Amino acid sequence: MIDKAKSKPRKPIPSHEQLMEEVKRQTGQLSAIHTVTTAVSQTLDLNVTLQTALEAVLSVIPVDASGISMIDEAAGELVLRAQLGWKNDFVSEPMRIKLGHGLSGKAVTNDEVVITGDLTDDPRLYVPAIRDEQVKAMVLAPMHARGRVVGVLSVMSYKPYIFDETEVAFCLGGKTVSP
Repeated sequence: MIDKAKSKPRKPIPSHEQLMEEVKRQTGQLSAIHTVTTAVSQTLDLNVTLQTALEAVLSVIPVDASGISMIDEAAGELVLRAQLGWKNDFVSEPMRIKLGHGLSGKAVTNDEVVITGDLTDDPRLYVPAIRDEQVKAMVLAPMHARGRVVGVLSVMSYKPYIFDETEVAFCLGGKTVSP
């Protein structure tokens, strides 16, 4: 006889459509990762690699814009090096954020993902011009190389949007976020 009090409840079995959607999502993620890996292996141009990475991110996560900021250790700042889909150009004259300041600075300094909603009245913004972007949802994910944080990936929506766990994990290079 099975003791029902000790047995774990079964998870519902996904439908064929749900399984196909999950396969499609994972295939898209793998394709995006392959695209970035190929770009890295074919060029030494950092700008090309960063732009390819942003295109890959936006091919997987259905939002409007993305950017990559890198740490300038000498200046103690994050510098926006690449952007895609933004309303304003913050790369030609690079947006610079002091480490530890603003949302990006928090993501880097604390080595943690920052997820926001509407930024219109968010007091944590360090660069007031970001309000002009009219961001309604954003993920800021620290980027790592050789065991340390080297920058931040920002993924933004101009419409209200809720990022799911798999999208956040993708921004982190496949790592899961601990609760």
